[in-house]
Amino acid sequence: MQVLGYEPRFQPTGFNGLGGRYPDFTALNLDVTNFGEVKKPGRIENARKESFEYLQMATDRPICGIATDGFVWILHTATDPGEEPTYTHHVALHDLFEKIRLEQTQPNANRRSRTHLRDLSQKFVSQFNASHVEELVIDN
Repeated sequence: MQVLGYEPRFQPTGFNGLGGRYPDFTALNLDVTNFGEVKKPGRIENARKESFEYLQMATDRPICGIATDGFVWILHTATDPGEEPTYTHHVALHDLFEKIRLEQTQPNANRRSRTHLRDLSQKFVSQFNASHVEELVIDN
C-alpha cells in the first residue's frame, strides 16, 4: 500500500452507515471515503464481497473500495449520492509474481522477455496508485 502511495490505517472505525462493522483498512491520505479488504491468497471473492457490502452500506459519496488477496486487486467506486458501487478496475498479479519467483530461484531462468511483466506492473500501478484512485472518484 505504501508503494502505491497510500497511508493505511488498519481496522478503522467511525464510518457512516456501517453499523459498527469496520473494514480491514482505509487510506488516510485520500480526500475521498475509502475502504479496503484484505484476505488470504485465493480468497479474493471473500474480499470483494465484503468490500462491496461496505460500499453499499456506507452513506458517504464519493467512495471507493479496494479488495485484494495480495495477488488480485479489485476496485469499486460510487461517486453520486444514492449511487450503487460499480466495478472499476481488476488486476491479477499471478504471472508477475510467478516470473519473479522463477527468476530469483532458478540460476538459468529466462530473463530475456520482460515486456509482459513491465506492462502488467505498469497497469497495476497506474490503476491502483493513490493519486489515480482519488482522481477517478472525485473527477467523476
